[in-house]
Amino acid sequence: DLPSKALLEWSTRRVDYAVDVRLPGLVPAYVSLMQHARIPRGLMQHEVYNDSFYLRSKEDDVRLNFYSKKAQLLKDKDLCRNDRLLREAQDLLRFEVQCQGRKLLHIHSLVREQGLPYHGMKLRTFLNESIANQIVQFYFGQSVGYEDYHTLASVEQLLRMQQGRSESKDRSLAFLRQIAHAGSVDAGIEAFRQGAFADGSNAFLCGPTSSLQNLLHGYLPRYGLNPVCLPPDYPANTLPNPMPRHLRPER
Repeated sequence: DLPSKALLEWSTRRVDYAVDVRLPGLVPAYVSLMQHARIPRGLMQHEVYNDSFYLRSKEDDVRLNFYSKKAQLLKDKDLCRNDRLLREAQDLLRFEVQCQGRKLLHIHSLVREQGLPYHGMKLRTFLNESIANQIVQFYFGQSVGYEDYHTLASVEQLLRMQQGRSESKDRSLAFLRQIAHAGSVDAGIEAFRQGAFADGSNAFLCGPTSSLQNLLHGYLPRYGLNPVCLPPDYPANTLPNPMPRHLRPER
């Protein structure tokens, strides 16, 4: 094995930043919810499976991966026989950002702008906890978001208890119903813009882009509502956001 100092001097072509969260018995539920989340600008859906969800940019310089770590190991013909790794991966949900090409140059700029240790394309430039947190937090916020999940029935109860204008609450609830009906946040947004769902039926809510921004970045975060709702038959009214609080950005 190479000593750690030698590894740090290696030239880097791709960096993966990831967060593993242990969620006993809940990984499939979270992956399913994430599959309905918003796709960040510049990315597109790449692959979707029961236990994983993959997005990538057109240039393939960024990939977002949401998956069950154990399920991933079981698909590997060698690692699937490693009992120790399988035990360690039990109930682990991984959110991973893969960076290469132009994204590495963007990280270069972040490192230099923030006055962090800079060593060109060497691995040591990218092994920085602050940079890793910024990259993960940005893409997690742009896709899954940091709000908890609720059923629509639970949303109605929460909104009744909140202070604020009834019109704002009504629009928030209608928008969440629209997303649930459309099947994803992006499909709900498209229906808002077009005034109709993909099947041609009228949208529950529509309006200008400014109104949409108020919903996504104003009302829903203010009320602590994730735009993706739990299915009505889910055995609980709420499900906490999977990102540990100490890894979330300060607000």
